[in-house]
Amino acid sequence: MTLTLTTSVRDQIQAHAREDHPIEACGVLIASDTHPGTARWAVRMANVENSETCFRFDPVSQLSVWQQAEDEGKHVIAVYHSHTGSDAFPSGVDIAYAADPDVHHVIISTPDDEARAFRIIDGTVTEEDVMISE
Repeated sequence: MTLTLTTSVRDQIQAHAREDHPIEACGVLIASDTHPGTARWAVRMANVENSETCFRFDPVSQLSVWQQAEDEGKHVIAVYHSHTGSDAFPSGVDIAYAADPDVHHVIISTPDDEARAFRIIDGTVTEEDVMISE
C-alpha cells in the first residue's frame, strides 16, 4: 500500500520534528473524503510525555482533532512522530500502542530527516511506500 503526502505536509512534519528535537514531535495527518489516501493537512499535537523516547497525545485534544476532522468531512489517516536518536522504524512501544489498523504510522528520524510509513496490525509491522505529490 502507498501513503501519499503533499510536499507541504512532508515539509511541515519534518520541520516539526527538527523544532521539537530532542523531544519526540507528534501529530496527525488528515485527508479529505474526496482524496482519501492523500494527507493534505498536518496537525501538530503536544507530546504530553515530553520525552526523547516516546510520545503520547492528550486524550481530550486527540478526540477534539478527530471530531473536528469528521465535522469538516475529513478524516485522520495517519499518526506521525519523530525518533530523535534512532532509525525511522516503529519501536516496541510504538507497536504496543498502535490501536487502529486503518491508520498509517509515519516516523521521521531526526538524525537523517528520513520519513517512512508503516501499518501496524496486531503487532505486525508492514512498511509502506510514501509518495510525495504537489
